[in-house]
Amino acid sequence: KKNIFSHIVKTKNPHLSFDVATTILSHYHAFELRRVNKKVSNTLKYIKRMLPNMEKKFNEIVEDYNKQRKYQKTLDYQKQIDAFINQMMKKQDGLTDLYQKKAELLQKYTLQHTQIKSIDHQISYLRKEIKDFEKKVTKMPEIERDFSAFERKIRIQEEIYVSFLKKLHEVELLRAEGD
Repeated sequence: KKNIFSHIVKTKNPHLSFDVATTILSHYHAFELRRVNKKVSNTLKYIKRMLPNMEKKFNEIVEDYNKQRKYQKTLDYQKQIDAFINQMMKKQDGLTDLYQKKAELLQKYTLQHTQIKSIDHQISYLRKEIKDFEKKVTKMPEIERDFSAFERKIRIQEEIYVSFLKKLHEVELLRAEGD
């Protein structure tokens, strides 16, 4: 950031003016460092508090899935389910990205702007694709649908858990750099 600080010291001694500015800036720097360290520390505490719950939830979902699979004595539909889940997640990610891009563009443009209209068209197209995908899923046998839903929950929970682990690692690195 530029021009965060300006000062006027009425003195005939230029060294005094420099010393005053240096002292103020060093106090500001120390304040900022404490603020950032507190934020990092709070984030670290939050992640460490949430991580066991995330792991527990993930393990519970996997355990429920395995129990159901054993109880239903189902075949492994893994490849078909994986393909469906990957397609759906890509479409959902694309939709999320488009909504985010639209929100960013709405900061600059109105709803009538060509870029906003283009994104709205892309959103409509992706929503239709997702709806068509959901129709395909409803045509699957009921047991496959149930396991497809289980697989999806497992993947989502796994992604959340892994993202928390990554964030924990990032915050610990930031903290180490600050020490």
